[in-house]
Amino acid sequence: MGGSPTADPLSYPGDIPDQPFVLDHGEVSPLSRGRPSAPDMNERHLVVAVGSNAAPARLVEKLGPDAAVPVLLLRVVGMDVRYSAHVTRYGAVPTTAWPQAGAALTLTALLLDDVQLVALDATSPTTTGCRWPTSASACPATNINDGPASRLT
Repeated sequence: MGGSPTADPLSYPGDIPDQPFVLDHGEVSPLSRGRPSAPDMNERHLVVAVGSNAAPARLVEKLGPDAAVPVLLLRVVGMDVRYSAHVTRYGAVPTTAWPQAGAALTLTALLLDDVQLVALDATSPTTTGCRWPTSASACPATNINDGPASRLT
């Protein structure tokens, strides 16, 4: 699973798998082989994670050791990753997505249940919730093409 940037801020954002996966009770497995143990996938919220919120070790810290989270990869056009304008309590300078014409990147999409969504929001002060697509003025960090209702964290 790799280390967490809270233990080593210079490792920010932490180890992030480059394939879809399931985080289930602290174990990471390919999405094709795993199925989360709770609740129904239709009851989940799509949360686009930038930075350490995409790292399994950080998700365990934020959501607890029993968390079961399917994680997808999204190709996003018109966005780039930038440093945020603050330093975390553990000493890292976090990143966020920001509109950038002509840019394209791959981001991590978490599928969280209601309890996990509340827990992540409580630990991520820069989380922005909005419906995609949207105007950049309504939600400047989340102008992603043809996406569902979601959050960016």
